[in-house]
Amino acid sequence: MRVGLFTDAFELAGKGFREQFERVGENTGNLIFLRAIRRLFSPKILSPSLARAECAERFADCDKFITTELIWIREGAEFEGVRELLRAIGDRPLIPISVGLQADERKPDFRFSESALRLLSEMSERCVLGTRGFYTAEILTQNGIKNVMPVGCPSVFYKKRYRFPRTAPSEPRAVCGFSTLWRSLREEEAVLLRYFMEHSLYLVEQTGLYSFEEHGEFDSWMAARRRMFFSTKEWDGFLDGFDFYMGMRFHGGIAAMQRGLPALFVCSDSRTEELCEFFDLPRLALSEFDPRASLSYYMSRAYPEAFLRRFPTLKRNFLDFAERNRLKIYL
Repeated sequence: MRVGLFTDAFELAGKGFREQFERVGENTGNLIFLRAIRRLFSPKILSPSLARAECAERFADCDKFITTELIWIREGAEFEGVRELLRAIGDRPLIPISVGLQADERKPDFRFSESALRLLSEMSERCVLGTRGFYTAEILTQNGIKNVMPVGCPSVFYKKRYRFPRTAPSEPRAVCGFSTLWRSLREEEAVLLRYFMEHSLYLVEQTGLYSFEEHGEFDSWMAARRRMFFSTKEWDGFLDGFDFYMGMRFHGGIAAMQRGLPALFVCSDSRTEELCEFFDLPRLALSEFDPRASLSYYMSRAYPEAFLRRFPTLKRNFLDFAERNRLKIYL
């Protein structure tokens, strides 16, 4: 028997932008996440449509399943799609990895929908729920969800070991990432984006929702420097031309670290902050960003010394999570 993974983010080559974008969950960072799951667990890839179409024979050879559908839980979210998967697989476990609450700040009174709590409770009766960090684990426990374990994100364990340059060039080549460009920017966000533009940095976009009308001052820079990838191989090759990453996207930073680039994570919401705290990654709050500082200064802050010290312990923790869920893992 083997483990199954329900996802549409596969066989993207040759498809149009809109279909590619939808299949990766409207965030190309999911490709970095899913690449790690595929290497670590060697799952059978299954389209969620098989569950909706009641094609149970297509996954009859799986005795457990992994889902990534709970990495972004907003207040009041329902997750009927996950409920469909649970109904389709019967009494087999559906193991969520990187369960995470999404809010601008860590809310001690985070409000779940009743259906979401019932879903999480039912899932926890069959497996250990892996959370992105301690905050999510604490809030789930406070809401009566048992069998919870902080594990971080599997994308970090895609690499068995990490090595980074200790010194920064006098004029480092930086690549950047930004949160979203589909809404009006807060002033501190605009300051960060202007810094990226003024230094002519390349931007790896993940959500693909840039509105030229809303953000007219960035039009020329975006047209010349914005890049988006639906292939991890192409993403990797692009990153090889830089010295470090700086930005607000967690998987953008992890993709860079996987290529040997130090990464400085700029945190503006509970999700990125929780992940960076769990892994002890170099970070600064968006409110602490200083546009007068040089790229060399920011690269000097990106060397992940604490993370490198903790990485062996983090790997053992993730291995324990896999063993508790009877998952064969290639760590």
